[in-house]
Amino acid sequence: MIFPEQSQTPPSLSSPLTLNTPRTSTPIPNKHIPFCPPGPVPSTQLVTPPSSPPQRSLTDKPASLLHPPHAHRRLLRSPPVYGLDCDALAQALNHAAEQPLPDPSTVFPWLHGLHPNNQTQLHFFGVKKKTLKKVPKSLRGITIIKAGGDLSRSRIKGAVAPDEVLSLCDDTGKAFVDCDPQEGFSVRNFHIQAAKLACVSDIVIYADDRTDHRIIRSVAERAAIVQRNWKKELEKAGHVPETYHTFVLTQHFQEFERAYPELVAISSRGKPTGHVLDFLQQERVEMCAMSKASEISHGVYQGPSPSPNTTTTTNNNESTFDIYESVSGMNDAMDATEMARSMWGRS
Repeated sequence: MIFPEQSQTPPSLSSPLTLNTPRTSTPIPNKHIPFCPPGPVPSTQLVTPPSSPPQRSLTDKPASLLHPPHAHRRLLRSPPVYGLDCDALAQALNHAAEQPLPDPSTVFPWLHGLHPNNQTQLHFFGVKKKTLKKVPKSLRGITIIKAGGDLSRSRIKGAVAPDEVLSLCDDTGKAFVDCDPQEGFSVRNFHIQAAKLACVSDIVIYADDRTDHRIIRSVAERAAIVQRNWKKELEKAGHVPETYHTFVLTQHFQEFERAYPELVAISSRGKPTGHVLDFLQQERVEMCAMSKASEISHGVYQGPSPSPNTTTTTNNNESTFDIYESVSGMNDAMDATEMARSMWGRS
């Protein structure tokens, strides 16, 4: 292909730009909108923004109803494990939720996950390796572990499985899960927060009626040993760590569920209670509400298949259908619609 020969001299500009060129007026967007003079703001529109949650000072120690544990019965002497009834656990959880937040400078970047081999993460936060073992003292939480690990039923608010926070492999020793990312860079790392906070928390073990008592005792003993080993490791690094304790719920979960339903995320029957915000469950509920069945012909509705595990907290009077027909694609849906219209009559 032959291209025409390009001119070596650029074409002259009819109106060259100079510093002395007067600036033209710029068109105003939405100029056609009439001008409305500002008036007084009605009192009903005055909204006071919510106040920020209170924060503790750098020197304040967090308070907890579980420390010291002398008010609770000791179940095991070595390692020390204490007992909690339903009332004591509910009071401790409510008290912990009412405590002011720690100063962010005392917990970050520790909560981001700082691994000694992750040079990218350490360099970004400007952290030296000798300060990696420094654990913030402004945090004292409550980590609830369900022995057995089945979180699909009988789940207390915030409960996690044992393997989320405890290393269950004896080859690596009894310790907390080493959750700090060894490579890569991230300032979020939401998936490590449960394991990070377990290091600065009193641990409560509970289970449902299907779990053997020997499993409950085994998880409680391991948690107490892990806390003891963690404290010794920090002391070897030259720190003065706090002392945390392990507890076991001594009453059945059904008793806790009846007395404090607002602290239960999933009931003993495996149904979400709606009292605790669960982002995954909330997403299912929102998607179900968005794509709920709609009438496409007289007496014929089209929508997703009903899920028995998806419940809503509102009484939306969902319709009950007599016949369900499963379709896999757009063509099947159109055929089903035509069939329904022929059977029930066109609208």
